Amino acid sequence: MSTEVNPPRLRLINSTPDQDDSPLPADAESVTVDADGHQVDPDHGDTGADTEAAADGAAFAGGWRTATSADRPPVVPAWLRSARQRRQILARAADVAAYTVAFHGVRSPKYLAKTLFYAPVGTMRAAGGLLAWATAERGNFELRQHAADKGDAFTWQALNRTRSKESRGRWWALGLGAMTFGIGATSLAASGVVPEWGWWATLAALVPLAARAGRPADAPITDRLSNGPRFTRLTADMVRDALVALSLPGLKERGAVEFMHPGIHRDGPGWLARVNLPAGLEAVKVLERRGALSSALRLPVDQVWPTAGPDHAGQLDLWVGYRPASKMGQPAWSLAEANTTTSYFEAAEFGTDQRQRPVSATLFANNFLVGGRPGSGKSFAARTIVTIAALDPTVEMKIAEYKGTGDFLDMAPLCSTYVCGLGDEDFAAGLAILNWGLAEAERRGKRIKAAYERGEAPERKVTPELARKPGSGLHPIVITIDEAHELFGDPIVGKDAAAAAERLVKRGRARWGSRS
Repeated sequence: MSTEVNPPRLRLINSTPDQDDSPLPADAESVTVDADGHQVDPDHGDTGADTEAAADGAAFAGGWRTATSADRPPVVPAWLRSARQRRQILARAADVAAYTVAFHGVRSPKYLAKTLFYAPVGTMRAAGGLLAWATAERGNFELRQHAADKGDAFTWQALNRTRSKESRGRWWALGLGAMTFGIGATSLAASGVVPEWGWWATLAALVPLAARAGRPADAPITDRLSNGPRFTRLTADMVRDALVALSLPGLKERGAVEFMHPGIHRDGPGWLARVNLPAGLEAVKVLERRGALSSALRLPVDQVWPTAGPDHAGQLDLWVGYRPASKMGQPAWSLAEANTTTSYFEAAEFGTDQRQRPVSATLFANNFLVGGRPGSGKSFAARTIVTIAALDPTVEMKIAEYKGTGDFLDMAPLCSTYVCGLGDEDFAAGLAILNWGLAEAERRGKRIKAAYERGEAPERKVTPELARKPGSGLHPIVITIDEAHELFGDPIVGKDAAAAAERLVKRGRARWGSRS
């Protein structure tokens, strides 16, 4: 018995989901389908069932890929995977522990005196409390007194009978407990089961408890480590209340703040909370109210650092440090370790951000302009860039320093040209450096062209291989001009120096190095 195949009704052209309306190529693959939309093999008849099975398999595979490739949280927390964060957390724990031990250790004689003073008081209070419990007067006395004031003898007698009934059982319990304790303690002392140091240890544990019971409520035995409220960790209630206190549009209810995975967690020397703000509210609005946010959290401004989240404009990353940034101290610079080297073509640690995360800088094909108020650390920043360059043995450095104090004097032995001063000859030397740089850029342009023709510079730029190649003449060069306004403002060479520097910034980026 033969099966008749329905004649094909449509012929579909395979395409990608983002295919445009441009004409299809002549060799485009065609697929024949029947009236039900099943694929038909012209040589073997209907393959609809096979197509459905294949579709089910593809759907399963697609679902599996979606499940396994989704953004899943790491198995090990981020702070445990980062050596820097582990060091920061352990260092903070060690610092707190050491300070606590030292703080209380110095005050231990005072603590001992207060303990010995309040311990007898606490013992008497404990004994009085047991006696008051045994007599069952607590609560009952006030009720009987109220009945007596009203002349209600019947109520007074009923309350007194209740007290007497409770008191008899309590006196028996107290007596039996005291007898058992006395017999047990005497037996242990006579048998020698408990060594002498055990009795002293028990006494040492009971005396502070008695002192705590005997001290006034406003006179603690130990002193506080901090005079102000102590910030220990960031909580969800703190975050919600602080954000609502900003009175931003659409953020009026605490429930409008949605916490994202993994919730509030440790992040370096602080806590990080990632939240989604209400729809339509951008995180930048919170950033603009950073001062108000710190006020709402009752923390210093330099302890609260909100930033935009990574997923969308309405996501906020709120980072709160253990301490204000001004009191945390600068972490150790990774380049300050022994035997450290850098590569001019790779990123190196320039410094850290407010969360003490490394901030990297790449010298290759970059210009650096360092500006700021007097005394803000411009020379320190420039010295950092120069240090990164100096740790690469292939880099040639030229420095012109016009403060005259020798801020870069330690680098002089590593420089091919070093200028320090404010004289006419110093300004002329600075102009000579810039003119030399322009001439070198011209020479290197020809060398890069020749290297491109040899297939050694595919992007017509200096590569690490070319820079390290002996005799290539394409090694990196870093020119640093400190207090450049002094050079550019010189009445003799200032205009020529400014023009040369502008031309060099435009032309030398990909040919030989960087400028700072």
